Amino acid sequence: MIGRLDEDASAVALRWAELIDASDALELYQQPELDIVTYFPALDPATLTAVDAASARVLADGMSGPDPVFLSTLKADREAFTARHPKVTADAEGARILRSVLMKPESELYVERLHDRVERLTRALAKE
Repeated sequence: MIGRLDEDASAVALRWAELIDASDALELYQQPELDIVTYFPALDPATLTAVDAASARVLADGMSGPDPVFLSTLKADREAFTARHPKVTADAEGARILRSVLMKPESELYVERLHDRVERLTRALAKE
């Protein structure tokens, strides 16, 4: 049973990675490993400082308001980040990126709503 849950969670994470790849508001940090999806707001110009601030803001805004979404962040150091995203200007030692773990069986039913909510939070930053 555990193996089946891991497979389901991995499939959901891959589905969300596809949605992020198709998005102009979010960028996939790296392909998911098991049930963990890492991503960050797509910015222009893209700098580590801007990614860090935008990720922190999406996290904070996502947990407040009438439609909360619970995310977490992960600190990616400069070398790891720029190795994966060489077009991002390395103006800091690293940046927080967003991280979501999709281990619950109901994640499959929720992933598109979750993606939409995170995209809306990210787009709201661009309007400010």
